[in-house]
Amino acid sequence: MTSLNKNTGSQDLLAALQKNRPSLKELAKTLDLPLSTVHAKIAKLEKDGIIKGYRAVLDEKKLGFPLTCFIFVSLAYPLEKENSTQKIARQISSLPNTQEIHLMQDEFEILIKLKARDTEDVGNFLAKLKEINGVGSAKASVAFGTVKETSELDASVNPGKLE
Repeated sequence: MTSLNKNTGSQDLLAALQKNRPSLKELAKTLDLPLSTVHAKIAKLEKDGIIKGYRAVLDEKKLGFPLTCFIFVSLAYPLEKENSTQKIARQISSLPNTQEIHLMQDEFEILIKLKARDTEDVGNFLAKLKEINGVGSAKASVAFGTVKETSELDASVNPGKLE
């Protein structure tokens, strides 16, 4: 990372934090800010909920999950009173290796991102999925490669939310 001037804002700090979890000392040096300022900015970003947490990024291939699969779910209508799209999505999120669950307004109501060992694993997941009350049909698409997969955001696009 390049050294930035003394007017460095929170967006630069967020950009540095998203690349890795460097020590406060490394951040202060990189951003050319006092250690206490960096610490205070991080504490404020955490308090404000901008930084939601820290986690290790695991290598799914080394852990035996080389397959990325996207599953498009249509719901069975009419839904029973106690069922809603949100409730069904929460039930789906409890199934193993679901990485993302998105509510959609399209041909399909729910989009799932799944990591799997192999196609048999995907088949087993689909069988469990169809046991959930309210799930109608599901269509699976396996990714043959991934060009970009990240959770990073460019905080400089809307810096007014940070200061």
